[in-house]
Amino acid sequence: MNYSVEQIIALAPDAASAKAGRSLATASKWQNVGQDERAVWGECQGSGAKPYQTVIDLSEPAFKCSCPSRKFPCKHALGLFLLIANQPAAGNTTVPAWAAEWLGKRDEQTQRRNEAAKKADEVPDEATLARRASQKAKRSLDREAKVVAGLKELELWLRDLLRHGLASAQTRTFDYWEQMAARLIDAGFDVRCCDLYPEIFRLDGVDIHRGNLDAELPFGDQSFDYVTCLEGLEHIENPQQAMREFARVLKPGGHLFVSVPNILNIEERLKWLLHGYTSHFKPISRAASESSIGAGRWHPRDCSPNG
Repeated sequence: MNYSVEQIIALAPDAASAKAGRSLATASKWQNVGQDERAVWGECQGSGAKPYQTVIDLSEPAFKCSCPSRKFPCKHALGLFLLIANQPAAGNTTVPAWAAEWLGKRDEQTQRRNEAAKKADEVPDEATLARRASQKAKRSLDREAKVVAGLKELELWLRDLLRHGLASAQTRTFDYWEQMAARLIDAGFDVRCCDLYPEIFRLDGVDIHRGNLDAELPFGDQSFDYVTCLEGLEHIENPQQAMREFARVLKPGGHLFVSVPNILNIEERLKWLLHGYTSHFKPISRAASESSIGAGRWHPRDCSPNG
């Protein structure tokens, strides 16, 4: 064994463990101590009924102890290591079953790592390359088929929404929108969502970002194949800014789906006739204007023909 006391103490996780390890580095604390060219083992009597079984693989070194300590190496491993460094065990070279089991598992792990490294270094033959290419092509076709099916479902969903009237979109529950996002994920889409209040969005597995349609969206240029904005433009000050952002985040040839309230139906025409405005585009009150830009900055004037 070529480890010095200084090298062993340097392995201690902290000063307390090093001190405790030194206190256990005496023969009276141990029983059934043995060693061979690869490992050291022994049993240390602790506070429990059974002694703690400790084994050290000298090739790294690596440690195993049955004590409940979460420190690595524990004080028992350090004590055994220091003991053997000062007083090599003589005569006992038969590895006990509990130590042999742990060492055997380490051998299996080492063998698997070596085999994996060997395979990684091997140059695949033509048959292997052809098989990998075929598997990759199949995965690509399967994903493409799922995406196409997802697009058809999305188109059907949008047509269904239009057929029932976009006004009905306002009555839909969160589950209605979240279920469509979940189906798109199942179809292979990478779904991202954006809302001024993302905390109300509850779909697991979907990234929901805080975003303002009046400002820059939190996505990079040319990020999406499809962008959907339903009943949103009528709520913001600058729809042109939102449209510019949609164009920025869409990939070349991407698709944009936008819906706004229909102000040309009979109900809205009657409201326009009777009140001069529609449900979604009402005049700004003085209180609302002052709250948005500050009191005293607007000075209304009567500009009617008779004013």
